Amino acid sequence: MSKFGRLWDLVWNGYRAFKLYEFLRDHYEDWF
Repeated sequence: MSKFGRLWDLVWNGYRAFKLYEFLRDHYEDWF
């Protein structure tokens, strides 16, 4: 179960980072 937990943490962190990137890209289009 710990292996699945680590995998889930990796997926969840990647998902949050992607959503944060989308949010910043949408609000600061001039910067990217």
